[in-house]
Amino acid sequence: MTDHRVDALIIYHIHRISRQWGRQSALLYEREFGLKLSEVWVLQLIGEFPDATMSRLTEHSHMDKAAISRAVGGLERKGLVERLADPEDRRLFRLNLTKAGLAIHARVLPLREARQRRLEDSLDAEDRAALFRAFDKIYAQLAEDAADD
Repeated sequence: MTDHRVDALIIYHIHRISRQWGRQSALLYEREFGLKLSEVWVLQLIGEFPDATMSRLTEHSHMDKAAISRAVGGLERKGLVERLADPEDRRLFRLNLTKAGLAIHARVLPLREARQRRLEDSLDAEDRAALFRAFDKIYAQLAEDAADD
């Protein structure tokens, strides 16, 4: 017999974990840095990909171009990001962290890593390995489903 309860759905649990993690992260980053969660994501991406274009940030995130643009605007107003015209293509802008942005980026990383470590430590090595194997299978199935569409 098929279980029709919402909490029997894998995606329900993935979404629930993601939402709870996001809410907790948003509160932490607002309290510590006065930044929105989207701004922290973009700050981290620019820190990882200096001289990135908006398109490159979109490729490496779960955010659409409009959301990234809003976050970049907020980071610029706060003096954490600078937007420089691309010397080879004046239609493009390259994004970099300012000195203040680099300082916050350096403070965000240990907080993120500590939260990640606490989450990982709640599982033993066998459970973590099983979870990542399950993620790999889910990603493969989603890719197969996308190819069929």
